[in-house]
Amino acid sequence: METRNKLDDNNGVVQLKELILGQLLPQSYAFEETKVRLAALNKRILQLEKNYENAFLIASGETLKNLAEYSVLRTSVEDIINAHEEKSKLVFKYKLALKQVKLVNEASDVLFQMFLALKLTGKVMQESTYNWESFIFVVDNVIQKLLYLLKLEAYKKHKRDNARESDEEEINEMEIEIDNTFFKKRLMPQIHKSIMSSLFESSIPMFNLFLSLRLA
Repeated sequence: METRNKLDDNNGVVQLKELILGQLLPQSYAFEETKVRLAALNKRILQLEKNYENAFLIASGETLKNLAEYSVLRTSVEDIINAHEEKSKLVFKYKLALKQVKLVNEASDVLFQMFLALKLTGKVMQESTYNWESFIFVVDNVIQKLLYLLKLEAYKKHKRDNARESDEEEINEMEIEIDNTFFKKRLMPQIHKSIMSSLFESSIPMFNLFLSLRLA
């Protein structure tokens, strides 16, 4: 099969991004959900500011002596403050998500170069290697196993003083940090190791050479 005839660079990288994002983002920042909440909150803040202006006009001058009108004005101010605090938290969360997406983009580019280096190695060494579907399956499988392992580690750390047996549901609900260390020291080395295990030992130096050249 001529891989490049069926799979161009952009399409391959996009598929990898979708795969990684689908596995990782639900675990942490809910990127799209945060965007929607931010948009809705911005609209709410605009409405709250209008409410405040109306309340201020009503509760002005002599009418400010009216306790009910003053209470409405105070509530309007508190609502605006609370909304801005909520927005600040969401903006922070959104920036973390953007940072994570950037890491996913970089990881996807590296993984696709890894696949191309693998195919070139197979061609030069006349060795059968993973096709695209098999490569995607390996990446998906590694991500799932790694996420579970990290959650299990976090669970054990959280429950170190509790002697009862592990609870699978609690393990799956554990939150883990997805950062640069996760990609560079956990995910990428594990995928690289899985790919090398599929090659003949004599082909591994060639694969590593091609990969380093593609990433240079």
